[in-house]
Amino acid sequence: MPDSKSRRAFLEGINIDDIRITRAALIVMDSLVHDSLNTASFDLNVRNLGLEKTGDSLVWYDAEVELHKALISAPKTSYSFSIASATLNLTEGELAIDSFRIVPLYNRRKFMRVAGKQTDRISGVIPAMHIHGLRFSHTPDLVVRATNAEVSFRLDVFRDKRYPFVKDHHTRLPMNFLQKLPFNIQTDTLRLTDSYVKYQEFPENADSAGYVFFDHLKAVITNIHNDPELNQDIVMDTQAQFMGKGDLNVHFTFPSDTTKPCKTTGTLRGFELPSLNTMLGPAAKVRIESGVMTNLKFNFAYTMKRSDGLVEINYKNLKISSLREKDDKAAISVVKTLILNTFIKNNMDENVDTNDKTGTILFYRDTKRSIFNYWWKSVFSGVKSAYNIDKLPVPSKNDNARDERREAEKKRDKRNKKKDKDSKR
Repeated sequence: MPDSKSRRAFLEGINIDDIRITRAALIVMDSLVHDSLNTASFDLNVRNLGLEKTGDSLVWYDAEVELHKALISAPKTSYSFSIASATLNLTEGELAIDSFRIVPLYNRRKFMRVAGKQTDRISGVIPAMHIHGLRFSHTPDLVVRATNAEVSFRLDVFRDKRYPFVKDHHTRLPMNFLQKLPFNIQTDTLRLTDSYVKYQEFPENADSAGYVFFDHLKAVITNIHNDPELNQDIVMDTQAQFMGKGDLNVHFTFPSDTTKPCKTTGTLRGFELPSLNTMLGPAAKVRIESGVMTNLKFNFAYTMKRSDGLVEINYKNLKISSLREKDDKAAISVVKTLILNTFIKNNMDENVDTNDKTGTILFYRDTKRSIFNYWWKSVFSGVKSAYNIDKLPVPSKNDNARDERREAEKKRDKRNKKKDKDSKR
């Protein structure tokens, strides 16, 4: 048996010309309950594999790796994942992925029942991803560098809010998340090309799900890194068609110094407001009859706890109806509709001197909610401020009961008067 000195020089490197694995199958088992946790199948081809000794480790410095027909089933997550093909060329610094899919194992109802709490059910595909100038190094920590990357995706997200919201951890802001990664990352530019996202939600007190979607979604993210000493902001510019109608443009700034606030500015132009009925109807029993948002501007800064800023809004011909369930039929509540149209009215009213309204963004974050929830609720706080939505009377169960009691009293009084009239005859 070799002594310690010979063992230290025993393996200086590995070079393999070709490795082929066909129809490989892997099973991860739970040894306690003797049940499979994850299964995977794939074809793998590795050419020109090179490993060299660096310190006490072997470092992968060269290879051409091809992965085909990869399928992973993870019942504990309620998902399966597949990749049609993926190619990694370390010599050229290129990574290409074709048709990565995420597929829920169950339909919506069973998925939520298995989860037993509010969670996002995600189905989607990344048709293609390309990373150029990819390099790995150890100094001594792992560093992943890339010159640029391109990706597109189509996602369908569903959440059922009739289930309890249970979450035992807090959601980090984007820069905090990057800095907690177990490796260093540096990418000059990431481009998101023509993509699509649809978000559907079943509200707690609704009879159907509502949805919003973003089409032709594009973004450019520059200076991606997680080095707090680099003193370089990450910048993201996005464009999309909101509900296929409005032109949405948003600019994000994420400072490398996480003690400084992040900043977001954006505009939504030429948006036909009745398009929001797909979400407003099921969620709030409100229907927009007509109206165009000619321009919505927002500008706010936010920290881990709070956002502050301004919203400027310009509407045309906005008319809103409030729907109320009665005898299984949707009926218009005339009084509430009148109140809504008094507070949230089009800017062309003769009593309004300007076409614009300005609202104050002030929102305290629920740290267990997602960053998208934070952004949306921040903008909406400004909309509520501009149109006094918080001051609208909200009918309660007691109000409904009181209305029904008064209606019954009126009917009783009417019957009694009729009886008195008949008795006098």
